[in-house]
Amino acid sequence: MATVNLATAANANLTSISAIRNASETKFPYLIDATLDFAAAATAKGSGLATSDVIQVLTVPAKTVVLAAGIEYVTAVAGGVSALTISLGITGVLATTWLSAFDLFGATVGAYPVTNSAAYPMTIGVANDTIDVLLAGVTGTLATGVIRVWALVQDTQGVPNPGLALPGN
Repeated sequence: MATVNLATAANANLTSISAIRNASETKFPYLIDATLDFAAAATAKGSGLATSDVIQVLTVPAKTVVLAAGIEYVTAVAGGVSALTISLGITGVLATTWLSAFDLFGATVGAYPVTNSAAYPMTIGVANDTIDVLLAGVTGTLATGVIRVWALVQDTQGVPNPGLALPGN
């Protein structure tokens, strides 16, 4: 098992999104997403992807709740793979929070798999965390394929003195 961290590059715009959101001190849910190219993940790992590999895809800021998450199947997997199942969650908390052993090899490109009906909002504590893809089962060599991982998140930090004008305003 290996952990491949693609979360930093995937969320390059997260800081600017957070800055815009916090500039108005308005709290509302927002979407974060990133594409996961399995070929790029194998290159970053330095070898072929295998069962139990964890790919960190999205960075979720501290003091945030993940309301929902899922995937979109963008480009078909290929390259000698004859079976591929993936899970989506937060490794170390619950690696199967939103998807559990979804059959990506048998799915249709363009599919949005139904997320786990028992999924519940996940609160991120005082440190950033990542939403990860767990390769639950890989048979053969996974050379290509792309999925988009998305999450609907909400900042849970308090707003200091809501409704009061700041000095000088």
